[in-house]
Amino acid sequence: MSVVSNIAHPRTFYGDTHDRERTFRWYVLRTGPRQERKIAEIVSAGRQETGNILEVFCPVNTTVRVRRRGKDVKAPLYSGHVFVYATFNALRDFVAENSLPATILFSHIAQESHGSENTWQPVAIPDSEMKLFRRLNDSYDEQMVVLDRNYSDYAYNPKNGKGNEVVKIMDGDFAGRKGYFVRFGGDRRLVFSILSETGVPSLTISIPNVWSFHVARLVNGEKRTVADEEQRHHAVDLILGTIQGCGNTESSLDSLYEIIDLLVEKPSWTELCKTMKTERETILATAFTAFTKENVTAVLNLIRYETDNRGYVRDTWVSPLRPFLTSTSGIAAPSGNGEGTLSFPSYEETISRVTIEEQVFYPSTQEEHTVATDYYAHICTVPHENGRTLCFVNFDHLLAPYFLTEGTANKRLVQGRTIRQADAQGRIKEEKTLDSFRNYAPTLYAILADPASPVKVRKITQVTPAPHHVLSAVADSPDTLSATKQLLLDTSLTVCKEIHTTTHLAIWRRYLTGVWLHK
Repeated sequence: MSVVSNIAHPRTFYGDTHDRERTFRWYVLRTGPRQERKIAEIVSAGRQETGNILEVFCPVNTTVRVRRRGKDVKAPLYSGHVFVYATFNALRDFVAENSLPATILFSHIAQESHGSENTWQPVAIPDSEMKLFRRLNDSYDEQMVVLDRNYSDYAYNPKNGKGNEVVKIMDGDFAGRKGYFVRFGGDRRLVFSILSETGVPSLTISIPNVWSFHVARLVNGEKRTVADEEQRHHAVDLILGTIQGCGNTESSLDSLYEIIDLLVEKPSWTELCKTMKTERETILATAFTAFTKENVTAVLNLIRYETDNRGYVRDTWVSPLRPFLTSTSGIAAPSGNGEGTLSFPSYEETISRVTIEEQVFYPSTQEEHTVATDYYAHICTVPHENGRTLCFVNFDHLLAPYFLTEGTANKRLVQGRTIRQADAQGRIKEEKTLDSFRNYAPTLYAILADPASPVKVRKITQVTPAPHHVLSAVADSPDTLSATKQLLLDTSLTVCKEIHTTTHLAIWRRYLTGVWLHK
């Protein structure tokens, strides 16, 4: 729908005389540059005369900072527009009778939908959208920054091509509004669009203090890039899991490195499968041949990265122990569901399928869907003291870098962090940027802080040469082993969901690696 400033088409405007005379709507007057306030004052003064012009809203008095050539300057919030709540006829007549240098904003409608006589309609903004706009104007007038680029441009980080975090505001004046977490320098801000799909040029705005909103994190359904570390981890795990699922549980890492070297030397999946058959690795060759086109693409993208960064796989994947949740099983049980048990030299691993519902947002279409996705949980067991069995899941990527840090880092996580910053008047104030850890990751907080928790964090060394940080639970007897596994599975899934959906932890995305590997 193209937007045109026009008042010459009242006869072709859809709607009968009663509608034009009696129905009140928010219409838009398009003014000349820096004429917004003058026009608003004239219309406001004339409200008593007409009786059918009820309200005038001109946000010119609210200014925001706009970066131009490295300097902060003041600019009108919505240049060239005055919003009027009136009947169409009253506003049209008032503009004409007073010879105002302004026009009512009209939009063109496709003829095949409305016939040749009804090709124009005045832009009318829904009352709900205007209320939101005005509340935004009232509440954040000193904090908003109007951005020059289109809203869709902020779905991705232009430096690395990764998708920005997507959130949905859950309550308050902006409930249901979706936006992106975007970093501007050292400041993390919420970016969203206002007055979109109303026929008026939409605004893309950013607001600081994203943690002051109650938001739910959505999965960015289009965030994949070749350079995405998450995708590289997915590719490595895919190869390693397939190797282990085909029976090589003792030297799976060596086989992984060998396959990576072969692909770097000759990046052809077909040739790799032929080589496996030649070397009598027929089971592995058959499994590799069954890879989907998407999986092969992920592996070859990994190989491109490995070629440019030799040693990447060896340096970052030093253990055969797979993360708690992965997007592929690695084994094909007779039932075809990817579930089963693998025996390693020092431990056993049970792989079971779990289905997780996620809210997925697609920036290109601005659509949100609930998607049920299958993941695979990996629970390992190893003999423990006094004839008991230790059940554990690998959270090394998550626990080692942050949650088991010593001193101030751990204190910052558990107790929250307070920062000092200046408000709009330059006054320094302290602000709690994070609520207590117990509030936004209560299950993991209980595991770390409650001595009575049946699930605990352990640093184990008996399963691989390199130590691992794991979540674990102890089965006192063979009779309780199944229940202990289920307890560990349920608790670990809860930890994953809390971390994955909590916006505070989503800000530190580098710590989420290994929570699960998205498809």
